[in-house]
Amino acid sequence: MKTKFERALIIYGSQVMTAIFQYALKTERYEDCAIIKALFEKYHLDIDTSVEDYQAHFWQMGLSGRIAVSNLNEYLTKALVMVGYPHDAIRIERCIPL
Repeated sequence: MKTKFERALIIYGSQVMTAIFQYALKTERYEDCAIIKALFEKYHLDIDTSVEDYQAHFWQMGLSGRIAVSNLNEYLTKALVMVGYPHDAIRIERCIPL
């Protein structure tokens, strides 16, 4: 079970996995929450990082992050399916306009 979450984290990133964690918490999938939290600890990631924080990090590196942000919900949909959740379970709406 841990493998599919770890694979989704590596392929789609921590912001997508944070959204999946929030969905798992909301739907009371506490075993999945524990697995995701363990992965964040393993890779020294902060589960409370917001979309705005990620965008700011792109900007600090001299990148716009435009492609990543514009495809965020597509990545989320693919990651949801990968971990066995409904593809339309959640969306990420809080993005700074580019």
